[in-house]
Amino acid sequence: MCKCKSFTFKDGRVLEIHVDPEPESPRRWDNLCDMVCYHTNYDLGDPVADHGIKREEYTDWDDMQAGIEQKYPGCVILPIYMYEHSGITISTTPFSCKWDSGQIGFIFLRADFIKNYCDNDRKRALHLLNSEVEEYDIYLRGEVYGFILYDAPCKHCGGKGEQLDSCGGFHGSNLMTNGVWDHLLPDDQEELVEMIKSKKD
Repeated sequence: MCKCKSFTFKDGRVLEIHVDPEPESPRRWDNLCDMVCYHTNYDLGDPVADHGIKREEYTDWDDMQAGIEQKYPGCVILPIYMYEHSGITISTTPFSCKWDSGQIGFIFLRADFIKNYCDNDRKRALHLLNSEVEEYDIYLRGEVYGFILYDAPCKHCGGKGEQLDSCGGFHGSNLMTNGVWDHLLPDDQEELVEMIKSKKD
């Protein structure tokens, strides 16, 4: 793994932050929304078997949206756009550059999920749609990280200490919100906050 940052605690233990080289796609998790994506160069979104929407059965995106709304009455749906330039990024709103971007599909939440998980609140449903797209976007941009916690270096040779803990699959670079912070002991959490604030790495 490629080391991005390193933090040394007062007792000498070292927390290393790495880019996760083989992150698991968040679309393999238990998502509430269905993501329908079609692109000639990328395999994106959920398998057709999960949502039953086949690209060849529709003439354009408007036709596909109508087909989704007919197949899943009462669903809340948003378009998905992709921008490709030295990598890819996705959003539920169009990108300003029309040359390297365009629509690649939809994300939608079925009516029964809107009822059971959003209390029939459309705003909550839209927030959930955007949240799943944002999480997938982080994955597609390669912003998934892991950590390794080492004991203090050897007092005799100065070599790296014994590995105490490690974990990967943390989405986003903010250590306070991506889940890394939650893996630390309370005292270590406070120290890490102090080190980040003082820009010690």
